[in-house]
Amino acid sequence: MLESTFGKIKIDNIQFFKLNDNTMDTFYSKTRNLPFYLLTLTTMGISGFEKLFSFEIPKWYIEQFSGSIIDFFPNALTIMWVMIMILQISAFLFTLLAIIKKEFRDEVQKNWSQIAFLLTEISFVILGFGQRIIQNYDVAFWLFAYAVLTFLGARAVLKKNYEHSATS
Repeated sequence: MLESTFGKIKIDNIQFFKLNDNTMDTFYSKTRNLPFYLLTLTTMGISGFEKLFSFEIPKWYIEQFSGSIIDFFPNALTIMWVMIMILQISAFLFTLLAIIKKEFRDEVQKNWSQIAFLLTEISFVILGFGQRIIQNYDVAFWLFAYAVLTFLGARAVLKKNYEHSATS
């Protein structure tokens, strides 16, 4: 009971919002995978849309791959650039769709996530092979490392998905 100048006010039935351990555990369990989705979204989105909105193939790209096995017919480098752009934007869009469908939550089936993470892994592998072909080994190493880390991160995020499908 509270005393005031107007008399006694009973506040027994008023419940204030408070965070307890259960609320924080629930919040964490529902959002713990979201950072991986956001990382994939921004990595593929920035790279893909930079390619799209530049409206031209960069000179450094042409110089770097000109005369390599990748440049095996006229306009091959342009076609490769556009294919990588489409791959990255597709990974971005599938990741965005997965976030909209709340697939970052453990209890939700992760159909779009599987596609998004696979496209992201393929993107890193293709970029890595390109750097390997022109003997840029340190960059190739990091691109393959990103592919492996994406693979491992995706397996961790999709673990519940695999467990669910194994029991069904």
